[in-house]
Amino acid sequence: MATRRPLVRISGRTQQLPAGDVLAGVAQSLPVYQTNQTFVLISLTSKIQGYVLPVYQAAGAVVEVPL
Repeated sequence: MATRRPLVRISGRTQQLPAGDVLAGVAQSLPVYQTNQTFVLISLTSKIQGYVLPVYQAAGAVVEVPL
């Protein structure tokens, strides 16, 4: 089955989001429960290939894990 892209309005016509374009300002987050049972939302980053979860290493580097 083909992957469907979001529907958008371009020049007054409804069509699929062109390949390579991304929707700006779409808030996506992942709910996470910590070991002390508190709840936090971690923001996801949208990439052309899909969403990635930024993981911050102790050394300060950021690794992006694809979802």
